[in-house]
Amino acid sequence: MLVIIDLPMIRPWVQQLQAPYRFLYLAVRLLCAIGSYTVANSPVAVLPAALFSVLGLGYAFKRLEPAPMILGFALGPQLEDNVRRAMRASSGDPMLFLEP
Repeated sequence: MLVIIDLPMIRPWVQQLQAPYRFLYLAVRLLCAIGSYTVANSPVAVLPAALFSVLGLGYAFKRLEPAPMILGFALGPQLEDNVRRAMRASSGDPMLFLEP
């Protein structure tokens, strides 16, 4: 069902990716500012978000490859849960990860 819903949205997403980087950069910064304001309900929370967006989007993503960082943020919590589950099943023995 989700595939049927997402198929018509492929063209708009691809068109958004063809936009110049400076527009995408501003859109991401604006969405980050709106999100940080709504979470904390305080304009003071927007300042660290603006600082880190300048550092992250302006420096790190131009110098470093962003794909591993995005995968790390997306898969990190799932990895932690599974490692914790495996350690609990092995009674805390880390050699579980080295055994074939």
